[in-house]
Order: sequence, then structure tokens, then C-alpha cells
Amino acid sequence: MSDGVRISGPGADCAVEQLEPSLVCVRFQGELDAYSVPVLELALAARLAELCEHVRVDLTEVTFLDSAGIRLVLMLVRRARRECQVELIPPTHRSAARALELVGLVLRAPTAPPAPAREG
Repeated sequence: MSDGVRISGPGADCAVEQLEPSLVCVRFQGELDAYSVPVLELALAARLAELCEHVRVDLTEVTFLDSAGIRLVLMLVRRARRECQVELIPPTHRSAARALELVGLVLRAPTAPPAPAREG
């Protein structure tokens, strides 16, 4: 398994990790908003073509989502769903989780338990 790629934007980070040969985890942290999303989206665009059979979108450590963040998550879920299996791990921060609930995104993607934190 590869160590993955870390992408940083203003106020947010994203890690793309190969957890198993057919499982990739896209793990977000921080605020997914109009300031951070363009940087993350640009960097992720190249990686999306390399995603495997199963994609886990982990939002556990997301603290804030605005419409740009919701659009990014929706884009990832839609693209992954077209090309492979997708699981969504909802945010644990109340306001971010509520934003996804209000737009029904949690209902549109299968949910998964949080991915184990990687040591290192």
C-alpha cells in the first residue's frame, strides 16, 4: 500500500490513502468552504482518475461545510459511484453533519464506520 498523498488548502487538508489494493480513502479535515475547496478540488482532479474499485470518503474531521464543500463531496460521491463502490463517513462535528443532512447527502451514499487512523 502507498503512503498516500496529502493536499493542503486554506483551512483544510485532504489525504488520499490506498488502504487496501482495491480500497482508497479520501480523508478530509478542517473547513470545506469557498476558500479551501478550489485548491483541494484542483489537486484531487488528477487523483480521481486513479481511484480504484472502492472509495471511502471520510468526513469525520470536517468542522464546517458550506455550499462549495457540499458540492465537492457530492462530486466525489457521484464520480466514485459511476466508476466504483463508494462509502461516506459523515462528519462528527454537529454543524457539518447537519449541513449534509439538510441536503440529503447522507441518504444518497452508503455510510461506513470511521476508517482507523493511520500511525506515522
